[in-house]
Amino acid sequence: LFLARAGLPAILLLPKTKNIGSAKWFLLIPSLFFLVYFSLSARQIALRYVLMVFPFLFIGMSSILTAQMKSPHWQILILALFGAGVLSTVSTAPDYVSFANEAVQSTAWQMMVEGNLDMGQGLLMLKSYMEERRIDSVALSYFGDIDPARYGLRFENYCPYGRMKLQPFRTEPTNGFYAVSVTNLQLKERECLAWLQRYSPEDNLGSLLIYRISDLTPATS
Repeated sequence: LFLARAGLPAILLLPKTKNIGSAKWFLLIPSLFFLVYFSLSARQIALRYVLMVFPFLFIGMSSILTAQMKSPHWQILILALFGAGVLSTVSTAPDYVSFANEAVQSTAWQMMVEGNLDMGQGLLMLKSYMEERRIDSVALSYFGDIDPARYGLRFENYCPYGRMKLQPFRTEPTNGFYAVSVTNLQLKERECLAWLQRYSPEDNLGSLLIYRISDLTPATS
């Protein structure tokens, strides 16, 4: 999870931190302590508990810049990695909560839930998505406490979680568009949404997966 959320340029520079001399112990010991301690803690439900590790890593990487920038080859490499890091950050905007590096970006929803990827932040992206594709309404399985109707979304409450259960909802699968929170699909409403596991999402909005279902046979009375 830590490697999935770290930027690829930072990961590529990590092996070179072994060349920073005795200072590596000052950087390595607290980093390992925080990683191990919070990984074993029952409260460790998101990467935010180990964010303090990143400054130690960045200090180690900055020493590489100082030691290696005299080499033209290193100058080119470091500038290229810096540019790649900037591009990766800009391309993620504005949904930084669901950031995962390029190596795992397409499958991040299969390994991360809740605060690591999905905090119910995808409603505005869903609204824009529906407007661009002229989708009138979706069946929405939402992980969050905000009423999506506040954003002008047209939706049917489907396999909801939390406060959304206080509103009328359905659990029967039908044909149509579905917008499903990753956390509901993988964790909170896994049983209700189990039938979707045999389908691949048509689009990925970070915390929300879009499905278009058209092969279900309508139930007959």
